[in-house]
Amino acid sequence: MANEGKRLTAYAADDAHFSSGHDDAFGGWVHVKAESLEPDDLLNALKLGNYYSSQGPQIHSLSISEDQINIECSPVDSISVVGGTSRSVKSHGKSITRATLNLADLDVGWLVPDRSPWLRVTIIDGAGKRAWTNPIWQDEL
Repeated sequence: MANEGKRLTAYAADDAHFSSGHDDAFGGWVHVKAESLEPDDLLNALKLGNYYSSQGPQIHSLSISEDQINIECSPVDSISVVGGTSRSVKSHGKSITRATLNLADLDVGWLVPDRSPWLRVTIIDGAGKRAWTNPIWQDEL
C-alpha cells in the first residue's frame, strides 16, 4: 500500500489469552515517542505514527542526512533499510549497536521522486526477534 502512496502505519501486538498452555504474551508491542506518559499524549503520538514496533530489540536513535541513514540500537545481528522495490542495504555482524548506511546503495531512488518515496528500518537480534519502523516518507523529512 505504501508503494501506492497510502500513508498507513502498522503496529505489533500480541494476542495474550493464555489459553491451552500457549503462552503468547510479549510477542510484540510498540515503543512510543510521546511528550509524556499521559493518555492524551500517548494517543496523539500513536495517531501521528511516532512509534516503532518490536518483539524485543530497541531502536535508540535514527537520523537521516543527505543520502545516509544512521541507526543506533540495542545489540543486534542485522540492521537493514528497505524501500519500495524491496531492495535493501544492510549491516550484519554479532551484537552490533550502530550502522551508517548509504541510501544511494538502495538503488530504489530514495533521492529520485518518481521511485520509492519511503523507506523502513528493520533490526534483528541474535534470537531472530525484530523491531521495525513505520514507513519514513522522504517528503516529511
